[in-house]
Amino acid sequence: MKPSKNIVILVIGLSVIVLLTFLSAGHRDKSQEVTMISSMDELELLDINDHLERQVVIIYNEEVKADIGLLGLRQDQVIKGRNLSEHVDVIEVDEQVDIDQFIEELNKNEFVLSADRNGVLRTSTE
Repeated sequence: MKPSKNIVILVIGLSVIVLLTFLSAGHRDKSQEVTMISSMDELELLDINDHLERQVVIIYNEEVKADIGLLGLRQDQVIKGRNLSEHVDVIEVDEQVDIDQFIEELNKNEFVLSADRNGVLRTSTE
């Protein structure tokens, strides 16, 4: 009778291991989940005068209206945003994001005509 008791304990032990493995594989750490931006409404409103060095102007192709949801951006990349016109958005990129690489990737998007850093042009007359 002892061998069958050992087999039962072994089967129960293996079942517990398989169950724990299955549960841990299905468990995701919520802090590591990536949330995609689907609309400008999900972002804080951008003040054009704040953090100019982190702002990116996005000009969309004529075929599409400005829709940040088309860009495949994540909420951990973009802090704020503002729609300026039917084909133009301005966003503020998180300081942890390499802004030059971010712009390079945006310019590869089929819906983007052009993306570049925002800036201020100053003229003087002397």
